[in-house]
Amino acid sequence: ISAVDVKGSKATIAHEPIAALGWGKMTMAFAVEKPVDLAAFGAGDGVHFLLKETASKKGKSYSIAAMCATDGAAQE
Repeated sequence: ISAVDVKGSKATIAHEPIAALGWGKMTMAFAVEKPVDLAAFGAGDGVHFLLKETASKKGKSYSIAAMCATDGAAQE
């Protein structure tokens, strides 16, 4: 996690490539769904996250539907 905005329900995550979406390694901000307690996370935490796809007239967007801490420190 690069940054957390608890009030705005957003998390900025530096992630590895996500082949299923055709995304390379990058850092991006995601909206976070209500069930996720962002107060439990902070910058520098390593996490696993589950994305939820939403389709609209503007195209697809993705939000974090679930997130949990990894067992180790954040990876470079």
